[in-house]
Amino acid sequence: MSKEIDKEKAKMELASGKYQTNHILHLILTIVTLGWWALPWVYVARENDKKRAEAEEIVYGKGKTNKALTVLFWVVWVLYIIAFIGMYLGSHNNIQ
Repeated sequence: MSKEIDKEKAKMELASGKYQTNHILHLILTIVTLGWWALPWVYVARENDKKRAEAEEIVYGKGKTNKALTVLFWVVWVLYIIAFIGMYLGSHNNIQ
């Protein structure tokens, strides 16, 4: 009985588009924050992709995640680290 309820819930979630990322909103936030919103955007897109794949697995017996989102997440994360290191070194550079 529980499997049928889970399957119906997953069907409704897929049909409603619950796991879709609002890319226009995230693009606007990324532009307004001069790029700093890119990491949360990629994270949300990756998490929504995982949840959608889990729901597809329950309903259809197969679900596939987008590997490019995971790679993009880690690339953006590394760029953030580089940016923070650059900001730290730049603020501690005592050129007179």
